[in-house]
Amino acid sequence: MTMDRSAGRGASVLLVLAAWVLPAAGQPAGGPGPAAPDDLEKAKTVCPWLSLNGDLRFREIFAPNMFLDKEDRHWQSYRGRIGGAITPCEDLSFNFRLVYEPMHYFAPHRELFVKHAGIIDNWVQNEAVFDTFNIQWKNVLKLPVTVTVGRQALIFGNGWLVLDGTPYDQSRTIFFDAVRTTIDFKECKTSLDVVYLNQRSSPDAHLPAIGQPDFPNTEQDEQGVIVYASNTSLKDTVFDTYFIYKHDDRVLSMADGVAPWQQGTNADIYAVGNRLAGRAGANWSYLAEYAYEWGNKNGQDINAFGFNSQLAYHLQDKWKSNVRMSYEFLSGDRPSTKGVNEQFDPLWGRWARWSELYSNAIAMEHRPGEMANMHRFGPGFTCNPSDSTQLDVDYHFLFTDTHSAAGLPYFSREGDFRGQALVANFRYQMTKHIAHSVRAEVFFPGNYYSDANNEVGAYFRYELEFSW
Repeated sequence: MTMDRSAGRGASVLLVLAAWVLPAAGQPAGGPGPAAPDDLEKAKTVCPWLSLNGDLRFREIFAPNMFLDKEDRHWQSYRGRIGGAITPCEDLSFNFRLVYEPMHYFAPHRELFVKHAGIIDNWVQNEAVFDTFNIQWKNVLKLPVTVTVGRQALIFGNGWLVLDGTPYDQSRTIFFDAVRTTIDFKECKTSLDVVYLNQRSSPDAHLPAIGQPDFPNTEQDEQGVIVYASNTSLKDTVFDTYFIYKHDDRVLSMADGVAPWQQGTNADIYAVGNRLAGRAGANWSYLAEYAYEWGNKNGQDINAFGFNSQLAYHLQDKWKSNVRMSYEFLSGDRPSTKGVNEQFDPLWGRWARWSELYSNAIAMEHRPGEMANMHRFGPGFTCNPSDSTQLDVDYHFLFTDTHSAAGLPYFSREGDFRGQALVANFRYQMTKHIAHSVRAEVFFPGNYYSDANNEVGAYFRYELEFSW
């Protein structure tokens, strides 16, 4: 299938105009509308035992110098999802959702082939996959226990270490193939989650994909165990403690013709950590989380540490504004310690937590989304000019923990300053069913990068979402 550039841009313009002019069924333009169910909401309940839902997401992305390399990138993506739940009885449900996201690349003007598709300057019509396919049983044997078996989303805390089980396909899916048991100890205000997961690199592994699989879910097959306890005994405070085990078996390697940043790992990683989040009075909120890791990766012992924090002041004004300061530390591998790897592993936290651009640029030294060897700090601001709009702006200063990339391509021999990133996101919830968002990022490289890869990078994205 082919499409020229003018046709692709024309389709994007029509989508934007239609979304701005036409409100969702049963909703007035200019706001989320009344709380009463509209016709689209009513249509979600097909019958007492079957409910449906869906969404469409259209994105246009322009990313000049995303890899600091004097090359522009421009593409569109069109993600559609349709799902639902079958509930034959009160506490038992079968949940499913199918997702399909073709993409079209306009630039750069060259072709790079991955399996079945030319993914540069061409269409990528990847397979349709189920990102939800599970059975959930609540109140098991009349106990405060919920068991979910099958393909599901897993997000713990702020998603620092557990959120995306399929980082290779970017934001198309985040699913895990897992068994999750949640026990609610109501008297002591504590919940306990015990999870076993079994991820496969191939998107065709546990559930057949529809079409020809183009992108792996990740670079290695993975198994893992997560034990996560969360306590809310203290007022306005959440205290979490956890243990995580992750086992990796490499699937993609240089022998398959992939780039160095596409290689899988062989690893057994153990992690323990704690997370504290809450409010202090009416104006202050806070977050602090740390994790220590040990085990082995690619023949080296692991000895790594990570810390993530944020302190925010809420102005209590009509715009619901807050100002904040963030700090994150992720240890890096020290070349002087032979046989030991101090690089922090984000486990299943390889997603664009604070920057779409830098989560890709980090592949120059690690893998996409694999943040490590970093000090990150800086201010941020959020406001809601109206009930239907929100603006977020953050400025990040980035330094290395250790110069483990010295002498490698793209990097200088002595510099420790990664650079500065300005990130802004504006969202307009036009109606209950239509939302627009615009994201803009600019990255100013520091002396950590060589002169050959020291161009200012940028990332601009317009997104239109229809939800049902």
